[in-house]
Amino acid sequence: MSLYTDANLIMYPSGYKASEIYSLKPTDGSGDISFSRSTTKTYIDASGTRQTAATNVMPVSYEGGGCGKFNFEPQRTNLILNSDTLVTQNITTSATSYALSFEGTGTVTISGTYSGSLVGAGTTPSNRVSLVFTATAGTLTLTVSGSVVFSQTEAGDYPTSYMPTGATTVTRNLDESVTTGISSVINSSEGVLYINAAAASSIMNGRFVISDGGSSNRVMIFYTSVTNELRIIITGGGTSILDVTQTLADITVLHKVAVKWKSGDNAVWINGVETDSNSFAAAPSGIDSLHFKRSNVSTSYFYGEFQALAVYPSILTDSQLTELTTL
Repeated sequence: MSLYTDANLIMYPSGYKASEIYSLKPTDGSGDISFSRSTTKTYIDASGTRQTAATNVMPVSYEGGGCGKFNFEPQRTNLILNSDTLVTQNITTSATSYALSFEGTGTVTISGTYSGSLVGAGTTPSNRVSLVFTATAGTLTLTVSGSVVFSQTEAGDYPTSYMPTGATTVTRNLDESVTTGISSVINSSEGVLYINAAAASSIMNGRFVISDGGSSNRVMIFYTSVTNELRIIITGGGTSILDVTQTLADITVLHKVAVKWKSGDNAVWINGVETDSNSFAAAPSGIDSLHFKRSNVSTSYFYGEFQALAVYPSILTDSQLTELTTL
């Protein structure tokens, strides 16, 4: 047997269509997951070129280089007007964090509710530069010198994919995935949930969850609102089976995490190492949903990148878990 053949469900960024992301395994569609985003979205393809994905399509992104990934993003608004070629303009800000980003070789000097500057590094998407800052309430002035293109200013503590604007601001809606009715690929009483993922920010409140659709029976990998903290929760019949936290050096880079559950045998493996375990004599039941947020009726969305997800119908050996999660 192998880690591939042992898995019931395997996903990595490859096939997709409107409203659906295909699983590598199974191939009959029973493991495909639902997806929605009610606006278009730009992304960087394998050749380094910016493309536009249609409504409800989750493209494979190569932004930042490396292998392709699915990049889940929150709703954001580009506050800059005529963003393809930036000219000096004012933006009204609140007392919160903002992210300025652009391509080109020019400079944007910031004044008013924040003082600073950002210098361009080149003319391709791989040269995109960004600055995150905290403004006060009032008017922010962006003064442009030289060539500044594909520019964006958005409220938030990290930059997201480019949203082109004209005479008005543009909003890109959130990426969301909630899939029910997949009990055929999940064994409630035992198994392993595995992800290879990176959060969008060191402070998150997003989750990968398999569950009964609520919180009584679930296995959850939770990026908390505490800096670089990862929390693992297993619940069965409304009873807490395992609830542990791990502080990582940087949750915005890819980490491999596996959660093993079975009555009397529960454990967490991160980057090739078993970090937590217990022998609590209980197990979840009725699990038939996979979602990238707290549950299918609440928020706490996962935002970030994932390169792989797998669900195993039986627990794996320690050597298999080491192999599966080693970077």
